[in-house]
Amino acid sequence: MDIPPQSRVAILIDGSNFYKNLENLGFEDLHLFDYDRFVDYLTKGREIVAKLYYKGVISKEVGSTKSEHMVASQQRLFARLISSGWEIKRGRMLKNPRIETAAGFFLQEGRSEEAMERDRAELILRLCNTYRPVIVLDQSSPLRQVLKIYRQGMPFVPFDRLQIVTSVWKEKGIDVKIALDIVDFAYSGRCGTIILVSNDSDLSPAIDKVGEINKSRHENRRVFIEYIGFQDAYSISLLQRCDAKTLLSKTEITPFLASQQRIL
Repeated sequence: MDIPPQSRVAILIDGSNFYKNLENLGFEDLHLFDYDRFVDYLTKGREIVAKLYYKGVISKEVGSTKSEHMVASQQRLFARLISSGWEIKRGRMLKNPRIETAAGFFLQEGRSEEAMERDRAELILRLCNTYRPVIVLDQSSPLRQVLKIYRQGMPFVPFDRLQIVTSVWKEKGIDVKIALDIVDFAYSGRCGTIILVSNDSDLSPAIDKVGEINKSRHENRRVFIEYIGFQDAYSISLLQRCDAKTLLSKTEITPFLASQQRIL
């Protein structure tokens, strides 16, 4: 469906979803992404009435330098966006436990030194790549005892499985905020087009509601929804429901990340 070129635009970016898609494309230094140029590219000269960025807020953890770095980076991003006229819609970030289980044993009496060293290295690698893990061996051995064994290079009896219990951040409330704003824009008539940058299919009911609102209005007062996804990651549900669709390629995204542009 053709969207009127003079239509006023509100742009809604699902921050975590967008960030993850950029990561999956292999981009780095994502804090340097030029959101304003990106918006200009999407709006193509149309009047912008609102720029909304949705993101779960990260909290500092005592003794965690990684969380401190993440909080500082997010605050810098928010400050940069606000200075450019963006409104930040904040959600919550909650921690959920995740348990990874590896079957078998890593160290054992009678195994070759080479095999023991290889298994020790594999477990240490798991520790290094896991965010603040808690290690459970046979549901009992404390982490400090396990690390003591590794430092001393001591073999120990086999165990049935290794469990690495990690904490995974889960964003809460963002999809609800986006859905409410989509419907609000449709009811209020503040814009003629909503540009939605998200792959969250949970937003489909909100899109359907806009369709119901449009049916009760004159043609020149209807609200269009433009869906922005990625060629390698998109929501079929949103593709089917929105009035216009754009699936971005890596080549199209690259100009908005200056560091990657220099490399390429």
